[in-house]
Amino acid sequence: MRQSIGFVIYDTEKSTLLASGSESGIIGSYDELYRAPSGRYFLSSAVSGYELMTLSTLTLSQAIDRFNRLPCREVDFEEAFPDVAFEEA
Repeated sequence: MRQSIGFVIYDTEKSTLLASGSESGIIGSYDELYRAPSGRYFLSSAVSGYELMTLSTLTLSQAIDRFNRLPCREVDFEEAFPDVAFEEA
């Protein structure tokens, strides 16, 4: 899916899929968290049975929160957020 939001084009085919699944508990809903080549984060949301798919931008903090809540991780945390310096607990 390709969509412009605020003069920026977001494209799921040119972005890295970080995590996916249904964290809302709504049957038939499905979210995919992406990082664009520019480093921006966005969410692709779809509801099965409807021709409805949306893209929405996320802040870094929102992306980290969504990454932690989505059940299927495509990459590890460090790869998903390469510009964030985390330390081991």
